[in-house]
Amino acid sequence: LRPTATLREQISWVCQIARVQKPSDLEATEVLAETLRNILARLDRLPANARASYPFSTNLHALMLLHGQYELASAYVRRFVNEGDVEAMLCLAEEELAMGSMSEATNLFSRIEQLAMAVPAKGASRRLEKRLLEEDFLAVKTLVGRWIIAKRVGDTDLELDLRGKLEAVACTPLLQFRLQFADYLRDKGENSFAIRIYQALLPIAALSVDGQGNAYSAVTLYDVARK
Repeated sequence: LRPTATLREQISWVCQIARVQKPSDLEATEVLAETLRNILARLDRLPANARASYPFSTNLHALMLLHGQYELASAYVRRFVNEGDVEAMLCLAEEELAMGSMSEATNLFSRIEQLAMAVPAKGASRRLEKRLLEEDFLAVKTLVGRWIIAKRVGDTDLELDLRGKLEAVACTPLLQFRLQFADYLRDKGENSFAIRIYQALLPIAALSVDGQGNAYSAVTLYDVARK
């Protein structure tokens, strides 16, 4: 955008935009719009089977929203939803849920659930283990979204069914996963459910400290208490 600018000036502009500040001699809107054009152009140049290697960025989407560029943010997330990006689907589903668009949110959560179930659970290489855990948590977020929708529309049977599944998730032996689950529930306003999970984790975290104060659990007492 400014080919004559020095490297120092360019870095300064990037930092200001990242801090949601407005550079005095550059429009943040112009930079974000050009960024989106470059991303979409790059996607268009990639073969369809290679586009999964160019993932959606929740940070860039959030930055667009913070700068008030809602149309850019919408175009960005919807393009990646069309590409089948699960993170983009979850982001849009949560937005639709927050705006009360139950039908659209339900369709997106259903798509995410189907994709999560398609991830191979057996025979995966160690290299894929982290990604599989991420897919598991995406599936849990989907359950939470569907549960909230069921409560709002008054579908009692579905609400109870999904609540039962979430109660099972809250019993996972993966303590860090359980803590993340509680954090997500709290972020979505389900405070009583989240607090119950935190309370259940407290004795586990407290008893996992030896006489020298060393923790041997994936979740420390500090992790839970600071919530």
